[in-house]
Amino acid sequence: MVGDDPHDPYKSSDGDNPYYNHYDVYERPRPRPRPGYGTRYHQYGLPDLVPDAYYIQASAYAQRVPMYNLRCAAEENCLSSSAHRSNVRDYDTRMLLRFPQRVKNQGTADFLPSRPRYSWEWHSCHQHYHSMDEFSHYDLLDATTQHSVAEGHKASFCLEDTSCDYGYYRRYACTAHTQGLSPGCYDTYNADIDCQWIDITDVKPGNYILKISVNPYYQVPESDYTNNNVRCDVRYTGNYAYVSGCHMSPIEYHLQKNTGRDMHPVSVSIPSFRSENNSIERGYTVFKIDVLMNGRQHAVEKRYSEFHALHKMLKKSIKPPEIPSKHVRNWVPKVLEQRRHGLELYLQTIIMETEVLPKIFLDFLNIRHFPSVPKTESCGSFDTESEESSKLSHQPVMLFLRDPYLLPSAHDTFSNVVIEGVIHGVFYPDFQPR
Repeated sequence: MVGDDPHDPYKSSDGDNPYYNHYDVYERPRPRPRPGYGTRYHQYGLPDLVPDAYYIQASAYAQRVPMYNLRCAAEENCLSSSAHRSNVRDYDTRMLLRFPQRVKNQGTADFLPSRPRYSWEWHSCHQHYHSMDEFSHYDLLDATTQHSVAEGHKASFCLEDTSCDYGYYRRYACTAHTQGLSPGCYDTYNADIDCQWIDITDVKPGNYILKISVNPYYQVPESDYTNNNVRCDVRYTGNYAYVSGCHMSPIEYHLQKNTGRDMHPVSVSIPSFRSENNSIERGYTVFKIDVLMNGRQHAVEKRYSEFHALHKMLKKSIKPPEIPSKHVRNWVPKVLEQRRHGLELYLQTIIMETEVLPKIFLDFLNIRHFPSVPKTESCGSFDTESEESSKLSHQPVMLFLRDPYLLPSAHDTFSNVVIEGVIHGVFYPDFQPR
C-alpha cells in the first residue's frame, strides 16, 4: 500500500486526508536513458518510423467541404486538379476521405528532416514551416487493378513530438521552431486538420484500397523500411466511406502491381557493395547489381555518381522516384547498407512503374536486347475485353547455319532417344522409327 511507503512525502494514516494513498507518478525514478536516446547528436543507431494502422481505421470518414473552407489547402496542393478549374466557385463542395495518422519512432535515434533548416518552407496559411517535401504519401487504389484512382497526395508536415511513451520526453515542437521525432515519441495528426485527406470528388462508388506511406522515398535512413506502409480496405458509396481491415503492408506492395499481368521480364537486386581505394582519387563505394532477364543473369557494378547521372537523364523522359540522398556519412556501415537498400528500391520502382523502359536505363543495366511493345504496335487500342491479352509482340528472326533439329549421328554409342522421339513426333509423324 502506498501509505506504508516510508519514502512517501504524502504518507498519512488519516483516511480523510486528500493525499491519502496518493503517489505522484512524477516522483517515481525514471529509467536511465541508453546511448542515443535523448542525445543532441543522435549518433547511435537509426530511427524507425511505424504508422498506427488501428488509429487510421478507427477515425476515418468521408465529408463534403465547401471550397471557401479549402483555400489554404488548395495553396498547398492538397486537392485534385479539378478543384483548380476556372469555373469552380466558393460554394462548390469537395468530397474528402479524411483519416488520422499517428507515427511512432521506435528506433534508437532522432528522425530529423531531410532538408537543412535554412531551406524549410514557410506556409503563411497554417503559420508553420514545412521541413520535408514528402513525409507521407496518401494514395487511393482500385481494389481490382491496384491502379491509382485518386490523385496521390504528398503530404509535408511540421514534425514534432506530440506525445511520448513513459520514460521519454518531448524535445521537438513546431512552435519552438525545432522539428523532428524523438525515439519513443509520436507525431499525431487528427482527421479534422487540413490536408489530412484524399480528394475523392471525381471517384466513382466502389471498393478501393487506401495506401499510406511514411518516409515514402527513403530520404531519411531508417533501420527498417518494411513497416512504413499501411493499407486499408475502403467501400465508397458516393456519400459515405467505410474503412476496414487496416494492416501493416510489406514493402513489396510499394513495388509491385497485382494487376493480373505476367511478371516483368527484368528484375534487379543489389546484393552487396565494396569500397575502392586508389592513389588517383579518393575512396568510393561500388554497388553490385544483379540483373535477371528472361532467365539469364548478369552483374554490373556502378558507383553512386553513376546512379545520380542516370537519375538526371531519366528526369528528361519519365518521372522517376526520388533517389537516396548522397549527403550521408559514407564511413558508417549502416548508412551504406541503407543506401544499398534505397538504390535497390529505386531501380525496382522504375521497372515496376514504367510501361516502356527508357534506353538510357537499359544501357545502365547493360541490357542490349530487350523486347518492348510500344502502344502503336499493339491491339490494345481496340475495344476488346482485355487490353493486355490482345497485345502483339514481334519475335526476332533467327538464322541457323545448320539444322538445329538434326538427329544424333549413327556412330554415337548412346543416342538421345528423348530428343529423337520428340523430333520424329513433331516433324515426321508418319515416319516409322527404326
